[in-house]
Amino acid sequence: MPPMTRAMKRTSKLHSLEDIFELMESFTDEGGRIAFSYTSFSFIDIDFNCYVGRISERKRDLTLHDANDHLQHISDEYVYPGPPPNFTPALECIDDCWIKRPSLLCCEDVKEFGQIPKLLQTKIAAMETLSVSPHPNIAKYHGCIVKRGRVVGIVLDKYATTLEDRVLESSRPFDKDLCLDQVKSAIDHIHSLGLAHNDINPNNIMLDDTDTAFLIDFGCCCPVGESFLGFGTPGWMEEQSDYNSSKQSHDLSAFSKLQEWIENPTKDPYPEEFV
Repeated sequence: MPPMTRAMKRTSKLHSLEDIFELMESFTDEGGRIAFSYTSFSFIDIDFNCYVGRISERKRDLTLHDANDHLQHISDEYVYPGPPPNFTPALECIDDCWIKRPSLLCCEDVKEFGQIPKLLQTKIAAMETLSVSPHPNIAKYHGCIVKRGRVVGIVLDKYATTLEDRVLESSRPFDKDLCLDQVKSAIDHIHSLGLAHNDINPNNIMLDDTDTAFLIDFGCCCPVGESFLGFGTPGWMEEQSDYNSSKQSHDLSAFSKLQEWIENPTKDPYPEEFV
């Protein structure tokens, strides 16, 4: 967990469980039997102050009282980076946009909690590069929000649904081939710039109301051969490969998996019956 104490001042509280930013259950493998460990959650208030919490119950049993009682504040320096040189500041009018904030629940997956700002820096660098050479199937970038001298969010266009949710929706036709062509075009464009995305999966592809595909989440995107702090998505990572180094083969392998998945889509959360 991040460096913090229960005694640290909390300036905000949840007014509804719907205000929770991230909610995640963790499990352990006990001799082949998957067992529930704990539920962690996070909250970012209107002033971009960050909080995390953890309970030993399942997420379905989380109450508003328990959530507020377990929330602990995280200092800005452990979450937000300083603005990079020559970055694009976001305009004030961002009501119709999506604000990409840092993940607060990835702290247990990095050696030091203070590396989370570096993950946001990677996303900013990728989006700044892609904004110079835009592509119609890559999320549109509007710049960064700066508060208290730090970058607290990346502003992007907002889209209707993830590819996973759209494909699993069977109420209306969906042109899978067109979607795959658009995703592949976005990947090829990224590769033409000497970059690799390194985390292609159905939840990192968004669709608008016309079913146009947009590649998102550039937290692992960096020049080929460079190391990155992000993590690939289990089930979508290239097998027998170094996943700390940026490689275009990561994207091609994931795209091949995507082609197979879109013909037989499945959703694979931890089942509720795990205890």
